[in-house]
Amino acid sequence: MPRPLGWSLLTVAMFTLGQAVGQPTPTDPLKDLKDPKGPAVPAMIPKGVLPNGTMPPPATGTGTTSPSMSTDQPQWPKEILGKKLDVWTRDIRDPDPSVRENAIRTVGLFGPTAKKMAARNLIASLDDDDASCRLNAIMAVSSIGFEDVTDVRVAVNSLTRLLRYSQSIVRYHACMALGNLGPDAAPAIGDLCTYSMRDTSTWEIRRAAAFALGRIAIPDKDQPADRRAHIALANALTDPSGIVRREAMQSLLMLGRPGLPADLQVLRDRILQHAVKDKDRSVAIWARVCLMRLDPGAPNPTNITALSNLLKHKDPVVVLQATQAIGVIGPTAKQAIPDLIELLGNEEPACVTTACWALSLMGADANDAIVKLTALTKSKDEIISKAAQEAIDYITGKKKYEVPKAAKAAAVNKK
Repeated sequence: MPRPLGWSLLTVAMFTLGQAVGQPTPTDPLKDLKDPKGPAVPAMIPKGVLPNGTMPPPATGTGTTSPSMSTDQPQWPKEILGKKLDVWTRDIRDPDPSVRENAIRTVGLFGPTAKKMAARNLIASLDDDDASCRLNAIMAVSSIGFEDVTDVRVAVNSLTRLLRYSQSIVRYHACMALGNLGPDAAPAIGDLCTYSMRDTSTWEIRRAAAFALGRIAIPDKDQPADRRAHIALANALTDPSGIVRREAMQSLLMLGRPGLPADLQVLRDRILQHAVKDKDRSVAIWARVCLMRLDPGAPNPTNITALSNLLKHKDPVVVLQATQAIGVIGPTAKQAIPDLIELLGNEEPACVTTACWALSLMGADANDAIVKLTALTKSKDEIISKAAQEAIDYITGKKKYEVPKAAKAAAVNKK
């Protein structure tokens, strides 16, 4: 297994297409970082990206979702209930709203084929008069995506308008959909910062907005991440919700170093002042990793030891977060391998599978884990046995993590 290709690859893997993100003028003062009342915004593992361009396991909610390293492709149906995709696509425009809603829900089950055939009708449904059809269209757009650049542009415009919609559930799903569209949704950054990150109706919208900014505002080649996103996410480090603070921290990890030295210093100070000392352990964990991202010299033994010690914490959620953080750091954190091996005997299945995932990223350095992993391949828990076998395959070099082209391109932005 190859060594991680650099922190800059944390910013990609979710995206197959990227576009340059416009930057504010470098003469603008960073007053919004210092003044939460500034024009920066209302405020959703990591859904982030690993140094080698792969995705880490989820880290939101309770953190009990097991990571998956499988790349198996599903077999998509040709017909559903005797109707082909073109028929379901026509039904999206049916006069009967119940028929429309059922069609909107169904087209996504056809897989990637729906991107081209159903795209236009789904976009039109974003403005459907029926609230249920509109909401399901947002979720469908989020999961299906688009192939045509024009479709993406029109969809982003519609979703951006929905960030100000009266219903909070619509605003929430609009944030999520924009985040899943990635850098193509760059025109929405302003509204995400100005409205969604300050939305006081529910913390979930601020969380979703933080998630979206971490995937939309990422660096592109020789351009740093969008400065507005850095400001909004930094302000969110004082959000009353721990989950929002954690999501903001993970998105800052995705965005990397700000383009201006003054911004970098203020961001570092903000993380040290608030996040590292956060009462929520998971926020503090990702704050430490983010500092490593901002300072290439920070992944030192002291920082790694601090994370490794948390693998023995009594709270399984803290253990999961620390394990994921170590996996994100990769082979640079190889001193944590003995503790990861010990974690393979944990009673919590999610901790075991996450430890398998983290070990898989250590390459040959994790050879000492083979014996325990081999025993786990005989586990009655299918998820554990599969995770253990895949970890063995990556450690021994039988499998290798593939780095998306977009990830390789983003590496050019390495500071």
